[in-house]
Amino acid sequence: MTIIVAVIGGPGSGKSTLCTALARHYIAAGQDVDHFEEQEILTRPDFSKVASEFANGAGSVAPQTLIAAFAQYVDRSLANDIDLVITDALIPFIPSLLVWGHSETQIEQVIAELEKVSATATVIVILLVGDPALTLPRAIDREGEGWFESYVHKLSRWPGASHVVDLSTAIDQLRHEADLSRRLVSRSTWELLEIDATSDPDTLIETAQRKLDAILPT
Repeated sequence: MTIIVAVIGGPGSGKSTLCTALARHYIAAGQDVDHFEEQEILTRPDFSKVASEFANGAGSVAPQTLIAAFAQYVDRSLANDIDLVITDALIPFIPSLLVWGHSETQIEQVIAELEKVSATATVIVILLVGDPALTLPRAIDREGEGWFESYVHKLSRWPGASHVVDLSTAIDQLRHEADLSRRLVSRSTWELLEIDATSDPDTLIETAQRKLDAILPT
């Protein structure tokens, strides 16, 4: 049985740091781990149609394309006897679907389809929880000059985030995204683990490992 751990959260919440630490931890423990980093969705073979539709940021992606790609990836992971997949913002695609203009009902339907195609695996979603008023400035400081302006411009181009024009509206968008993610994943059959993203990195990693170790098979 392949176990998929999807880490989700807004910019500055610590997704990449946590995924890297979890991958190292479970590799050291003898697990066969596939660390699927966020940017790899445009280069992984199973997601070639996703990359084609996205066209290097010029277009949105149809939900059925996302579902089909994820189904293919799950099948490949099972065929390759992968014990554990650690994903950075891969599923359930809520931030992207939201900014592309999909409604809560439509996104819930996408999640239901993702549940079906991943039924042969076990899916655990880690939601990094923290007020974007605290976490987004961390991303701005980390990424440096010009990043936030590019981030706002990227969001404002889409129908579901056209109101994002400054720090305040970006924070509101991320709060909405986090609330929607919690609500929809809670309704799914997937395991949801919530972890404080405002804690220091060592505490965040230790908490995530402890919660995962309590539910992962030994």
